Amino acid sequence: MTQLNPRAVLSKLLPLNRPIIAWKPSGWMYNPQKKLTQGNARRLPCSSETLTRLKECVSLEMIAGSVYVFGAAYSEHSSFDELKEFVTTLRPLRVQQTVFGGEAKDAAKYINEWLRSG
Repeated sequence: MTQLNPRAVLSKLLPLNRPIIAWKPSGWMYNPQKKLTQGNARRLPCSSETLTRLKECVSLEMIAGSVYVFGAAYSEHSSFDELKEFVTTLRPLRVQQTVFGGEAKDAAKYINEWLRSG
């Protein structure tokens, strides 16, 4: 999780020179004081319909160049089905596990399957 701090995100993604949207899904990350507004939404690479759907459940944590970092209201204690829906709907390039233990390998297996599914 420490690799998702703003400095690390920028050092890896800014050189790519294309719009990048990064998500930090966590109940700890979401900040209602950083909600999307008409002003900051104009800078985002998505449609107004998408912004309307997102404005109540995401916070805009950072914009730097073409890198956009969002906080998403999400609980690490979500059910298996909720996790699967989140990953298969959002279709991230990578999922960083933040909870480890005896079943971490099984979790990684499922996450990788979800990422590969089309």
